[in-house]
Amino acid sequence: MTEQQQPGTCMAFRDCTRPKGVVSPDAESARRALRALAEKRLSHAEENIEAIAPVGDAEDVWKAILQGMLQAARLNFPLAERFLRGALLDLEEYTSNGPSVRDPRLGRVAAFAHYQLGIAHRRQDRPKAAYDDHLTAYRRRDEFGSFEELWQSALALGIDLDLAGDHADGQNWFRTAIDAATRSEDTPAAKQAVAWTHLAASLLQHERWQDAVEAAANARSWWHAYDITAPTAARADMQLGHAVLRHGAALLETGAPTAGDSLAEALRILREAKESFEAFGAAFVADRDYCDEQIDFAERLIASLENAQQTPPTGRQV
Repeated sequence: MTEQQQPGTCMAFRDCTRPKGVVSPDAESARRALRALAEKRLSHAEENIEAIAPVGDAEDVWKAILQGMLQAARLNFPLAERFLRGALLDLEEYTSNGPSVRDPRLGRVAAFAHYQLGIAHRRQDRPKAAYDDHLTAYRRRDEFGSFEELWQSALALGIDLDLAGDHADGQNWFRTAIDAATRSEDTPAAKQAVAWTHLAASLLQHERWQDAVEAAANARSWWHAYDITAPTAARADMQLGHAVLRHGAALLETGAPTAGDSLAEALRILREAKESFEAFGAAFVADRDYCDEQIDFAERLIASLENAQQTPPTGRQV
């Protein structure tokens, strides 16, 4: 990857002086387009983008940004990049002279455009390019942005590095996202839950079983706090069950006496997760089936442990 910036060490503002939320356009038609894109209503997004009237200042770059996001949603990535880079060039030209060069709002808009460029790169399986734009976005947001924006960028950087196989540095960014979530005012529980979930998944890929269990337990607590009735809570149960199972399997290999307890706990959690997915219906059959696979694996490990404990030692009697 590129040279690693130490995450979370250069925040220019404290809680009381940072802006709130994620930057958004002033024009109502642009705001409607942004909402439509978030909800994947692409035809409505296009109608609202076309309705954006020029105002003759830096706000006009929002039309190009939204056009870039629309093209990315339609998988036309070359055109998406053209729009987003055009918006950044326009912003650079607008801020090249005069007092607007350090305008915090324009810095946040530029960071938003870089963030969207990073997403477009990632969707093309280009994690290195995604990382570069997401790091630029993070640095601008560290200077001008909100904790919500810092959370978004830190999470994106962690995902980029994970996809590139750089799990250790990715985990540092997920922890930075967790820190930003603690300072966020907009759905902090959900932000904590998302960041802890990604951290747990990365630790599992990294085969750091005990740390993965702790991260998955935190993710589960935050998802339950956010909405215990939602499928995300059941998925958090499933992730925790999987993490405990992998940890138990590793303990079993080393002959640790606590292996049986871990495997039994994993079995209990996975069975609860399966019951939740059954209640959610047909849309969650794949999740239920995954729980079944993990339950079967746990039961086989427990059976092998019990057989080993019941088998008398062999060898010559003295």
